[in-house]
Amino acid sequence: MKPIRHNPVAGAAAASLPDDFGTLRSGRSALASAAGSVSSARFEDIVGVGPVSVSETRVSEEGVHPRFWPTLQESVRRADTMDDALTAAARTLQSEFPETRCGWFAAGDGESAGRVTVANPAVAGPLSPELETQVAEFSQQSLRLHQTVHVPALPSGGEGLFLAVTDGHGLWVCRPTGRLRSSIRGAAEATCAVVAGTMARQHGRQAEQEARHVAALLELLQRMSAHDRLQPALKCLVDELQRYLQADTVLIGICRDHRPENRLMAVSGSEEVDRLAASTSAAEAVCQEALTRGSLSVWPAMDSADRHGLLCHRQFADEAEAEADCVVSSPLRTDTNQPVGCLVVTFQQQTSDNTAAAPADIEESIRFLHAAAHPVAAAVHSVQRATRNPIGRLVQSLRRFCTTHIFGTVLTVIAVCSGLLLIPVDYKVSCDTELQPVARRFVAAPFAAPLKECLVEPGDVVEAGQLLALLDGRELRWELAGVRADLGKATREYDAFLSEQKFGETAIARHEIERLQNRAALLTDRTRSLEVRSPIAGIVVAGDLKDSEGVPLESGQSLFEVAPLDRMVVELAVPEDDVRHVDEGLQVTLTLDSMPSESFRTTVVRVHPRAELRQHQNVFIADAELDNPERELRPGMRGSARISTGVHSLGWNLFHKPVAHVRGWLGW
Repeated sequence: MKPIRHNPVAGAAAASLPDDFGTLRSGRSALASAAGSVSSARFEDIVGVGPVSVSETRVSEEGVHPRFWPTLQESVRRADTMDDALTAAARTLQSEFPETRCGWFAAGDGESAGRVTVANPAVAGPLSPELETQVAEFSQQSLRLHQTVHVPALPSGGEGLFLAVTDGHGLWVCRPTGRLRSSIRGAAEATCAVVAGTMARQHGRQAEQEARHVAALLELLQRMSAHDRLQPALKCLVDELQRYLQADTVLIGICRDHRPENRLMAVSGSEEVDRLAASTSAAEAVCQEALTRGSLSVWPAMDSADRHGLLCHRQFADEAEAEADCVVSSPLRTDTNQPVGCLVVTFQQQTSDNTAAAPADIEESIRFLHAAAHPVAAAVHSVQRATRNPIGRLVQSLRRFCTTHIFGTVLTVIAVCSGLLLIPVDYKVSCDTELQPVARRFVAAPFAAPLKECLVEPGDVVEAGQLLALLDGRELRWELAGVRADLGKATREYDAFLSEQKFGETAIARHEIERLQNRAALLTDRTRSLEVRSPIAGIVVAGDLKDSEGVPLESGQSLFEVAPLDRMVVELAVPEDDVRHVDEGLQVTLTLDSMPSESFRTTVVRVHPRAELRQHQNVFIADAELDNPERELRPGMRGSARISTGVHSLGWNLFHKPVAHVRGWLGW
């Protein structure tokens, strides 16, 4: 696609945006063919009005200055817009005939209907309401009949002449006194011929420009269709548009599944879109604003009433890396008015070669974007459908079927749902679980003694015979020493009584010796039992005595609780409304919170006959046993379990509880 190379045309006004490039104004071909030979062509062949030719006008003989024709052509050629060309032609004619009034009238049904533009109001004076009404009436008649209308008399006095040119424009000339001489009529017809030729050349150049636009658009669509994925197609679109329009930046946002929310997908000159950049959010806001407005938007606003509706455009223009002088956004919609996306184009006044971009170039680019919006939207939509995955295409097809066949869709949904409800599915009861040990062993204090040291804490895994705590034996040893001293004394007394043959005292002394010997044996045994050891291998469930060291213990006081780890009991909290479906031997699938990636299988061993209140819910406890060879499971672990109670239909699984409640409420 070659860039737009706009050639300024004399009299080329900023035209309204067209709907397409195929519709040309009537009479354009005839005007284009006559543009090269205006000086020798017949006037009616050029503009289709009265039987007067420019070549028959003898300007010099009728008092017209010989330089009138070159001056007229030069003034029209130097004009930048069509309105300037019309004003320049009328002023040139009035300068040749100062006593006349002349101006251009316009036809139509809008605000411009009957409008008269006086060439020089300061010289000719403003039109009176009566004269303006008369001029509007005859101008409409002249343009409707496509011929010259000669009015012998007007309210202001004198005669008038109305000549229809083309495009709804016509020349009005009024001479205050006397009849219109042939010189004025010839000069007026020559003026119309020059303007008609200018219009013909303008139309020809517009047709050529529109043809280039059509060719460029076809080439763009062809290049987009060559890509089999959406992202490369959008990248090709923005790069080619940036090159063709000679814009600073071109970006496109795409709507997913025809939702109004859009996402920036491609930016010209950039391989990837930075999702974290502030410019990306600003660009998406511009796209959203354009889609909300529903029409092509331009900042700076052409209408002051639109300034408050283009705040996102203004912010995007101010926050761009190089501040943009013009931001144009064009929403993309399909034939059914579904949003596809939005194109955003930015222009800068200063180009890379330090030459100012002509405003006409930007206007021509705006016209191209306006006309190309629908074809580009259709192409992007086609690429989206072609690159959508099979599941997405299936969903889209189902959506279209549902929107077009509502009754059939309802019947299909009912049939599918009925079939699904008859599918046999295993009914599983969900319940909370907690692991408990199979058995518990309590370790108590063997005798009253102070606690010297505690060697374990709750949660420690211990082996059989492992030391758990130490008792303080100082008081035992002190008492044992006293008992041994008393035993020696009693032995000496026994010997003395025996030598004196005091048999009564001897018997008493013997019993005292036996008592002291037994006491000494007991204390000796206790001094050997100061170590508290675990009777089994397992885990210490309870017994935190770290803060009780040095505190006297009582005989038989529970010190530790040790539970074995080789096998665990799973407590299943079965909901009250599902307990009738749970029985011994049912399969249980268990998942623990501490090991969510693993599942355990077991069976129900028994169901407790009495309900319990747990977590404010009335539940029945069912027990299941679980082997723990690796000793990974610990008492107190929680999780969830599902008990398989048997195969039922899916409808029974989903609705048996609501049906039971309704039946109970109705008393059935």
